[in-house]
Amino acid sequence: MRYAIALLLIVASGCDAGSELRIQLQDPEVLAGIELDVLGRTIGFDEFESGRVVVDVPESGRLTIGIRLREGGQLAAEGSVEIPLQDDFEWGSSIFRRADDPSVGCFGCIDTVRIPIEEEFQRVADEALWFSYGGKRRGSDVVF
Repeated sequence: MRYAIALLLIVASGCDAGSELRIQLQDPEVLAGIELDVLGRTIGFDEFESGRVVVDVPESGRLTIGIRLREGGQLAAEGSVEIPLQDDFEWGSSIFRRADDPSVGCFGCIDTVRIPIEEEFQRVADEALWFSYGGKRRGSDVVF
């Protein structure tokens, strides 16, 4: 039931704490119907400051993310992503709404998941939500 209302449900297994996952909305205006349910906390679109939010996550285990987009009160897209967490890692992710894969040429991306948008809600043919995530070892000199 909450799953049907939430746009992004994040459930993690593992008992370590201390990592962060930064979630960035790319082109926030077209993602206004997004909502995150993160480890029991609901984060609405209005809580994204400058299109981004930071979520505390465990340092190990698996993070399962269920993604939803609503438009006009109707479910436009729904899917899920699973992130295998790593110790001593800094995480970043982006949510896109577009037809083409945003990970082409992405430096530091570990995976990108395509979540189809129902045809009646598409602005262009084959438009989808894309959830890209990646990261680096904490303290690494790599800059993304």
